[in-house]
Amino acid sequence: MITDSLSSSFAASRVEKFWLNYFSTLIVIGFSVMFYTVFGQYHIGLFSSDWRPELFGIQASQVWKFSDVLVMTSFFYAVVLLPYYWFGESESKASILLRWLLDPLASGLPVQQAALSVLLKFIFVPFCINGLLGHFAVLNNQILVAMNSGAPVYESFYEYSIVWHPLLMNLILVFDFLPFVIGYMVESSALRNRVISVDSSLLGWVVCLACYPPFNESVGRFFPWTTRDFVPLSLVADRDIFFAVNILLLLLFAAYASASVSLGFKCCNLCNRGLVSTGLYSVVRHPAYFLKNLAWWVAAVPVLIPMFSASFGAGLFGCFSLGAWTAIYAARAITEERHLLRTGDGYAAYMGRVRWRFIPFVI
Repeated sequence: MITDSLSSSFAASRVEKFWLNYFSTLIVIGFSVMFYTVFGQYHIGLFSSDWRPELFGIQASQVWKFSDVLVMTSFFYAVVLLPYYWFGESESKASILLRWLLDPLASGLPVQQAALSVLLKFIFVPFCINGLLGHFAVLNNQILVAMNSGAPVYESFYEYSIVWHPLLMNLILVFDFLPFVIGYMVESSALRNRVISVDSSLLGWVVCLACYPPFNESVGRFFPWTTRDFVPLSLVADRDIFFAVNILLLLLFAAYASASVSLGFKCCNLCNRGLVSTGLYSVVRHPAYFLKNLAWWVAAVPVLIPMFSASFGAGLFGCFSLGAWTAIYAARAITEERHLLRTGDGYAAYMGRVRWRFIPFVI
């Protein structure tokens, strides 16, 4: 009798936990979809990528719009979360928030971490989906253009500028975005990417969000700089320099994307999901930040030279503006390290092994 009672109680608690996890998560997903497709007018205009897949003369009958992909993803989640929460043991962040809302005086609930985790996904999942969709669309278009172009890479500046550089750059950025999309959307012990902690410091959130819309637009008003991944011939006026600079940019961005690939499904801003020390992370602790900023400075040189020629003050302000963005990324690295050191899960030992933050033997 006692055994039967305990078994019945366990089954009831498991069912209760399952439905609480499931429906609380659906509420958060539903609110997010409504915000990004109905209510958030700024983000509706901002996240407007679309893609009609086409290859070998076969074109999809429907355009994949960001809003449609977001809705389809939510329905996919509604199905997949059923076995995920039934067989899973962890409590969803959404259910923690729901229980706290129902009983604000409940003790022992990690409410702050749950709220930060939900907010993080709310901000970055749509951003990453829109970015990946946009890069897929441009990549698909560039593949079609390349298939219709018989000219080799070095035959003309036009062919390289219009066909090959955008194709290769978007291929690189697809590899950069893909781990982040999966990392933000899926949290599983099987993928070894469960969130251990989310940075709760105000400075950490400020310097991170400053790099993403809509906040980067506001920062850009004070430190105006148009980041670029391509330098046109008009800025260098020399064939060899044109190719050298742009191929260097491709190599830098490819190395930058390799850092995202090294993180794998642990990709996530402001999160600790466990130590990664492979790839470029075995050389420096923040390879992605360093390589992105190095690419920006390389692309800036052909712009800064004529700025200095026209006005020393204008050139100096250009350096100051780009330097401010570099400082923001340096601040991101520092706040991330402070967060990771607080968890005590081996990051201090990693810092001992990999001494250099950005540049080997320099800094």
